[in-house]
Amino acid sequence: MPELPEVEVSARIAASALKNSQIEAIVIKDCKLFRPPNLTTINTDVPTQSGTIKQDFYWQSGDLLALFNHARPLAPYTLRLGKLMASLFEAKDGRVFCLFARLGMTGKFVQTSHETLPHKSMKLSLSLAKNLTETVTKGSPKLRLDFLNTRMFGQLWVQSSQQAVAQQQQLDTAKAIFKSEVLRSKMGVDAYELSAQPEEWLKHIREYAQHRKVKTALLDQSLFAGIGNIYAAECLFVAHAHPLAKFSQLSDEQLLLMANGLHESMTQTLVRSEGQGEVIYGSGLGPDSPFRVYGREDQACYNCDQPLSFLRISGRATVFCQHCQKLDE
Repeated sequence: MPELPEVEVSARIAASALKNSQIEAIVIKDCKLFRPPNLTTINTDVPTQSGTIKQDFYWQSGDLLALFNHARPLAPYTLRLGKLMASLFEAKDGRVFCLFARLGMTGKFVQTSHETLPHKSMKLSLSLAKNLTETVTKGSPKLRLDFLNTRMFGQLWVQSSQQAVAQQQQLDTAKAIFKSEVLRSKMGVDAYELSAQPEEWLKHIREYAQHRKVKTALLDQSLFAGIGNIYAAECLFVAHAHPLAKFSQLSDEQLLLMANGLHESMTQTLVRSEGQGEVIYGSGLGPDSPFRVYGREDQACYNCDQPLSFLRISGRATVFCQHCQKLDE
Protein backbone atom coordinates (compact mmCIF):
# COMPACT_ATOMS: atom_id res chain seq x y z
CA MET A 1 0.00 0.00 0.00
CA PRO A 2 1.17 3.58 -0.55
CA GLU A 3 2.27 5.75 2.32
CA LEU A 4 0.72 9.15 2.99
CA PRO A 5 3.64 11.12 1.45
CA GLU A 6 3.14 9.34 -1.90
CA VAL A 7 -0.46 10.51 -1.98
CA GLU A 8 0.48 14.03 -0.87
CA VAL A 9 3.08 14.27 -3.66
CA SER A 10 0.51 13.14 -6.26
CA ALA A 11 -2.02 15.66 -4.90
CA ARG A 12 0.53 18.47 -5.15
CA ILE A 13 1.48 17.47 -8.70
CA ALA A 14 -2.18 17.35 -9.77
CA ALA A 15 -2.92 20.72 -8.17
CA SER A 16 0.07 22.33 -9.86
CA ALA A 17 -0.95 20.98 -13.27
CA LEU A 18 -4.62 21.93 -12.92
CA LYS A 19 -4.01 25.45 -11.59
CA ASN A 20 -4.98 28.09 -14.19
CA SER A 21 -5.55 25.36 -16.77
CA GLN A 22 -8.22 24.46 -19.26
CA ILE A 23 -8.96 20.86 -20.21
CA GLU A 24 -8.52 20.34 -23.95
CA ALA A 25 -8.80 16.55 -24.17
CA ILE A 26 -9.06 13.43 -22.04
CA VAL A 27 -7.87 9.89 -22.73
CA ILE A 28 -9.18 6.94 -20.71
CA LYS A 29 -7.95 3.39 -21.01
CA ASP A 30 -10.68 1.02 -19.90
CA CYS A 31 -9.39 -1.19 -17.09
CA LYS A 32 -10.34 -2.48 -13.67
CA LEU A 33 -9.01 0.69 -12.00
CA PHE A 34 -12.22 2.47 -13.01
CA ARG A 35 -14.80 1.19 -10.58
CA PRO A 36 -17.15 2.66 -7.98
CA PRO A 37 -17.03 2.36 -4.20
CA ASN A 38 -19.03 -0.45 -2.67
CA LEU A 39 -22.50 0.34 -4.00
CA THR A 40 -24.16 -1.10 -0.89
CA THR A 41 -22.50 1.56 1.28
CA ILE A 42 -22.83 4.71 -0.82
CA ASN A 43 -25.12 7.57 0.12
CA THR A 44 -26.56 9.80 -2.61
CA ASP A 45 -27.49 12.49 -0.05
CA VAL A 46 -24.70 14.97 0.73
CA PRO A 47 -25.17 17.61 3.45
CA THR A 48 -23.64 21.00 2.61
CA GLN A 49 -23.66 24.38 4.34
CA SER A 50 -26.59 25.48 2.17
CA GLY A 51 -28.61 22.25 2.43
CA THR A 52 -28.59 18.64 1.29
CA ILE A 53 -27.76 17.86 -2.33
CA LYS A 54 -27.88 14.66 -4.37
CA GLN A 55 -24.77 13.10 -5.89
CA ASP A 56 -24.18 10.63 -8.73
CA PHE A 57 -21.34 8.14 -9.22
CA TYR A 58 -19.49 7.66 -12.52
CA TRP A 59 -16.79 5.19 -13.52
CA GLN A 60 -17.57 4.06 -17.06
CA SER A 61 -15.46 5.68 -19.77
CA GLY A 62 -18.38 7.10 -21.78
CA ASP A 63 -19.80 8.89 -18.77
CA LEU A 64 -16.39 10.20 -17.74
CA LEU A 65 -15.59 11.51 -21.22
CA ALA A 66 -18.89 13.38 -21.32
CA LEU A 67 -18.40 14.82 -17.84
CA PHE A 68 -14.85 16.04 -18.50
CA ASN A 69 -15.75 17.60 -21.87
CA HIS A 70 -15.16 21.36 -21.39
CA ALA A 71 -14.91 20.91 -17.60
CA ARG A 72 -12.98 23.49 -15.59
CA PRO A 73 -10.54 22.74 -12.74
CA LEU A 74 -11.83 24.15 -9.48
CA ALA A 75 -9.50 25.78 -6.92
CA PRO A 76 -7.84 24.60 -4.68
CA TYR A 77 -7.75 21.80 -7.31
CA THR A 78 -7.11 18.85 -4.98
CA LEU A 79 -8.11 17.59 -1.54
CA ARG A 80 -6.38 14.86 0.45
CA LEU A 81 -7.04 13.01 3.69
CA GLY A 82 -4.86 10.08 4.65
CA LYS A 83 -4.32 8.02 1.49
CA LEU A 84 -7.41 9.34 -0.29
CA MET A 85 -7.16 12.20 -2.79
CA ALA A 86 -9.56 13.93 -5.17
CA SER A 87 -9.20 16.50 -7.94
CA LEU A 88 -11.97 19.10 -8.18
CA PHE A 89 -13.85 20.26 -11.29
CA GLU A 90 -16.84 22.22 -12.53
CA ALA A 91 -18.67 20.56 -15.45
CA LYS A 92 -19.79 22.66 -18.43
CA ASP A 93 -23.38 22.49 -17.14
CA GLY A 94 -22.39 23.84 -13.70
CA ARG A 95 -22.28 20.57 -11.80
CA VAL A 96 -19.39 20.08 -9.37
CA PHE A 97 -17.51 16.80 -9.37
CA CYS A 98 -14.55 15.11 -7.70
CA LEU A 99 -12.21 12.68 -9.44
CA PHE A 100 -11.30 10.33 -6.60
CA ALA A 101 -8.09 8.34 -6.62
CA ARG A 102 -6.79 5.57 -4.41
CA LEU A 103 -3.26 5.01 -5.64
CA GLY A 104 -2.73 1.39 -4.67
CA MET A 105 0.88 0.20 -4.61
CA THR A 106 2.11 1.82 -7.82
CA GLY A 107 -0.37 4.55 -8.74
CA LYS A 108 0.71 8.16 -9.15
CA PHE A 109 -0.11 11.37 -11.00
CA VAL A 110 2.64 12.85 -13.15
CA GLN A 111 2.88 16.14 -15.02
CA THR A 112 4.54 15.92 -18.41
CA SER A 113 4.93 17.97 -21.57
CA HIS A 114 2.27 17.74 -24.25
CA GLU A 115 4.76 16.22 -26.72
CA THR A 116 6.02 13.41 -24.47
CA LEU A 117 4.86 9.94 -25.44
CA PRO A 118 2.50 8.46 -22.81
CA HIS A 119 3.98 5.92 -20.43
CA LYS A 120 2.80 2.36 -21.10
CA SER A 121 1.11 2.28 -17.66
CA MET A 122 -0.92 5.44 -18.33
CA LYS A 123 -4.60 4.84 -17.54
CA LEU A 124 -5.97 8.39 -17.64
CA SER A 125 -4.59 11.53 -19.27
CA LEU A 126 -5.82 15.12 -19.18
CA SER A 127 -4.42 17.41 -21.89
CA LEU A 128 -4.23 20.91 -20.44
CA ALA A 129 -3.60 24.42 -21.71
CA LYS A 130 -2.28 26.90 -19.17
CA ASN A 131 -4.37 30.06 -18.89
CA LEU A 132 -1.69 32.63 -18.06
CA THR A 133 -3.91 35.59 -19.00
CA GLU A 134 -7.67 35.98 -19.28
CA THR A 135 -8.11 33.37 -22.01
CA VAL A 136 -6.32 30.37 -23.44
CA THR A 137 -4.70 31.25 -26.76
CA LYS A 138 -2.93 29.28 -29.46
CA GLY A 139 0.40 30.08 -27.81
CA SER A 140 -0.65 28.98 -24.30
CA PRO A 141 1.69 26.41 -22.71
CA LYS A 142 0.47 22.82 -23.15
CA LEU A 143 0.97 19.96 -20.72
CA ARG A 144 -0.55 16.68 -19.60
CA LEU A 145 -1.62 15.32 -16.25
CA ASP A 146 -1.37 11.52 -16.45
CA PHE A 147 -2.34 8.84 -13.97
CA LEU A 148 0.07 5.90 -14.11
CA ASN A 149 -0.45 2.52 -12.47
CA THR A 150 1.57 -0.58 -13.34
CA ARG A 151 0.17 -3.16 -10.92
CA MET A 152 -3.49 -2.10 -11.14
CA PHE A 153 -4.23 -2.10 -7.41
CA GLY A 154 -5.64 1.43 -7.31
CA GLN A 155 -9.08 2.84 -7.99
CA LEU A 156 -10.50 5.82 -9.91
CA TRP A 157 -14.07 7.09 -9.97
CA VAL A 158 -16.10 10.33 -9.98
CA GLN A 159 -18.73 11.67 -7.61
CA SER A 160 -20.77 14.59 -8.95
CA SER A 161 -23.60 16.83 -7.83
CA GLN A 162 -26.80 15.98 -9.70
CA GLN A 163 -27.61 19.64 -10.28
CA ALA A 164 -25.69 22.78 -11.21
CA VAL A 165 -24.16 24.62 -8.24
CA ALA A 166 -23.98 28.39 -7.79
CA GLN A 167 -20.41 29.63 -8.10
CA GLN A 168 -20.18 30.85 -4.51
CA GLN A 169 -21.19 27.38 -3.29
CA GLN A 170 -18.96 25.26 -5.54
CA LEU A 171 -16.02 24.79 -3.19
CA ASP A 172 -18.29 23.96 -0.26
CA THR A 173 -20.07 21.40 -2.44
CA ALA A 174 -16.80 19.81 -3.57
CA LYS A 175 -15.60 19.56 0.03
CA ALA A 176 -18.93 18.03 1.06
CA ILE A 177 -18.70 15.40 -1.69
CA PHE A 178 -15.14 14.60 -0.58
CA LYS A 179 -16.26 14.34 3.04
CA SER A 180 -19.05 11.95 2.05
CA GLU A 181 -16.44 9.46 0.82
CA VAL A 182 -14.32 9.96 3.95
CA LEU A 183 -17.36 9.10 6.07
CA ARG A 184 -18.43 6.21 3.84
CA SER A 185 -15.02 4.58 4.06
CA LYS A 186 -14.84 5.29 7.82
CA MET A 187 -11.53 7.13 7.67
CA GLY A 188 -10.10 8.61 10.83
CA VAL A 189 -8.29 11.91 11.33
CA ASP A 190 -5.41 12.72 8.95
CA ALA A 191 -2.26 11.41 10.64
CA TYR A 192 0.09 14.03 9.20
CA GLU A 193 -2.07 16.93 10.35
CA LEU A 194 -2.76 15.33 13.74
CA SER A 195 0.93 14.65 14.41
CA ALA A 196 1.62 18.39 13.93
CA GLN A 197 -0.67 19.09 16.91
CA PRO A 198 0.96 17.25 19.85
CA GLU A 199 -1.74 17.91 22.41
CA GLU A 200 -4.50 16.83 20.01
CA TRP A 201 -2.47 13.72 19.14
CA LEU A 202 -2.20 12.87 22.85
CA LYS A 203 -5.91 13.48 23.45
CA HIS A 204 -6.90 11.39 20.42
CA ILE A 205 -4.89 8.38 21.58
CA ARG A 206 -6.00 8.53 25.19
CA GLU A 207 -9.64 8.83 24.15
CA TYR A 208 -9.84 6.36 21.24
CA ALA A 209 -6.89 3.97 21.43
CA GLN A 210 -5.77 3.78 25.04
CA HIS A 211 -6.08 -0.01 25.34
CA ARG A 212 -5.03 -0.89 21.79
CA LYS A 213 -1.66 -2.40 20.86
CA VAL A 214 0.34 0.41 19.33
CA LYS A 215 1.46 -1.10 16.01
CA THR A 216 -1.95 -2.43 14.98
CA ALA A 217 -3.67 0.75 16.17
CA LEU A 218 -1.32 3.00 14.18
CA LEU A 219 -2.17 1.05 11.02
CA ASP A 220 -5.92 1.27 11.68
CA GLN A 221 -7.09 3.80 9.07
CA SER A 222 -10.26 4.49 11.07
CA LEU A 223 -8.03 5.88 13.84
CA PHE A 224 -5.05 7.36 11.98
CA ALA A 225 -5.71 7.93 8.29
CA GLY A 226 -2.51 7.66 6.30
CA ILE A 227 -0.03 5.78 8.49
CA GLY A 228 1.53 2.78 6.76
CA ASN A 229 4.09 0.19 7.79
CA ILE A 230 7.11 2.42 7.19
CA TYR A 231 6.09 5.34 9.37
CA ALA A 232 4.56 3.16 12.08
CA ALA A 233 7.93 1.44 12.56
CA GLU A 234 9.84 4.72 12.47
CA CYS A 235 7.74 6.61 15.00
CA LEU A 236 7.70 3.65 17.41
CA PHE A 237 11.49 3.59 17.35
CA VAL A 238 11.71 7.31 18.09
CA ALA A 239 9.31 6.86 21.03
CA HIS A 240 11.21 3.80 22.40
CA ALA A 241 7.91 1.91 22.18
CA HIS A 242 7.70 -1.83 21.65
CA PRO A 243 5.30 -2.60 18.76
CA LEU A 244 3.33 -5.07 20.94
CA ALA A 245 2.90 -2.60 23.80
CA LYS A 246 -0.45 -1.00 24.49
CA PHE A 247 -0.85 2.75 24.45
CA SER A 248 -1.82 2.54 28.12
CA GLN A 249 1.73 1.35 28.86
CA LEU A 250 3.32 4.40 27.25
CA SER A 251 3.91 7.73 28.93
CA ASP A 252 2.66 11.04 27.58
CA GLU A 253 6.27 11.89 26.80
CA GLN A 254 6.57 8.79 24.62
CA LEU A 255 3.38 9.64 22.77
CA LEU A 256 4.63 13.15 22.09
CA LEU A 257 7.94 11.73 20.82
CA MET A 258 5.90 9.45 18.57
CA ALA A 259 3.96 12.40 17.12
CA ASN A 260 7.13 14.38 16.52
CA GLY A 261 8.89 11.40 14.95
CA LEU A 262 5.98 10.69 12.63
CA HIS A 263 5.62 14.29 11.47
CA GLU A 264 9.38 14.81 11.08
CA SER A 265 9.83 11.58 9.10
CA MET A 266 6.95 12.34 6.71
CA THR A 267 8.09 15.94 6.29
CA GLN A 268 11.64 14.86 5.46
CA THR A 269 10.26 12.49 2.82
CA LEU A 270 8.25 15.30 1.24
CA VAL A 271 11.28 17.64 1.27
CA ARG A 272 13.46 14.99 -0.42
CA SER A 273 10.76 14.51 -3.04
CA GLU A 274 10.35 18.17 -4.04
CA GLY A 275 10.82 18.55 -7.77
CA GLN A 276 11.27 14.78 -8.25
CA GLY A 277 7.73 13.94 -9.34
CA GLU A 278 7.55 11.04 -6.90
CA VAL A 279 8.55 10.08 -3.37
CA ILE A 280 12.30 9.57 -2.97
CA TYR A 281 13.32 7.15 -0.22
CA GLY A 282 17.00 6.83 -1.06
CA SER A 283 18.90 4.04 -2.80
CA GLY A 284 16.71 1.11 -1.83
CA LEU A 285 17.18 0.00 1.74
CA GLY A 286 20.97 0.06 1.72
CA PRO A 287 23.38 2.57 3.29
CA ASP A 288 21.53 5.53 1.78
CA SER A 289 18.17 4.53 3.28
CA PRO A 290 16.72 7.39 5.35
CA PHE A 291 15.02 4.99 7.77
CA ARG A 292 16.16 4.19 11.29
CA VAL A 293 14.60 0.72 11.44
CA TYR A 294 12.32 -0.02 8.47
CA GLY A 295 13.91 -2.60 6.16
CA ARG A 296 17.01 -2.89 8.40
CA GLU A 297 16.45 -6.30 10.03
CA ASP A 298 19.65 -7.69 11.62
CA GLN A 299 21.53 -4.43 11.00
CA ALA A 300 22.96 -2.42 13.89
CA CYS A 301 20.63 -0.12 15.81
CA TYR A 302 21.67 3.50 15.42
CA ASN A 303 21.23 4.03 19.18
CA CYS A 304 22.81 0.96 20.79
CA ASP A 305 24.56 -0.98 17.99
CA GLN A 306 22.56 -4.13 18.81
CA PRO A 307 21.10 -6.03 15.82
CA LEU A 308 17.54 -5.04 14.98
CA SER A 309 14.83 -7.65 15.42
CA PHE A 310 11.93 -8.77 13.25
CA LEU A 311 8.32 -9.56 14.11
CA ARG A 312 5.28 -10.22 11.97
CA ILE A 313 2.25 -8.49 13.49
CA SER A 314 -1.15 -8.96 11.86
CA GLY A 315 0.63 -10.10 8.72
CA ARG A 316 2.85 -7.01 8.53
CA ALA A 317 6.64 -7.03 8.81
CA THR A 318 7.89 -5.11 11.83
CA VAL A 319 11.53 -4.23 12.53
CA PHE A 320 12.46 -2.80 15.93
CA CYS A 321 15.20 -2.79 18.56
CA GLN A 322 14.60 -5.13 21.50
CA HIS A 323 17.14 -3.21 23.57
CA CYS A 324 15.77 0.30 22.96
CA GLN A 325 12.10 -0.66 22.59
CA LYS A 326 11.48 -2.88 25.59
CA LEU A 327 8.11 -4.41 26.38
CA ASP A 328 6.97 -3.88 29.97
CA GLU A 329 5.26 -6.94 31.43
